[in-house]
Amino acid sequence: MDKRTENLKGYLTKELQNLNTNTIRGEIPASSTVNDVEIWKVKEADNNKYGVTFFVDQLITRS
Repeated sequence: MDKRTENLKGYLTKELQNLNTNTIRGEIPASSTVNDVEIWKVKEADNNKYGVTFFVDQLITRS
């Protein structure tokens, strides 16, 4: 769970990180499936750094 949270930091805003932490907790067994991913916009922010707006349709199921 800690590794997942750490990996998501580069992709989620602080608010979404908090929501994710409160929604998916280690003491509650769950699984997730990604149904769809859409890239809406890619914008160069700096040298070799980009801002990406995307949509993910994900199903989270308690086991």
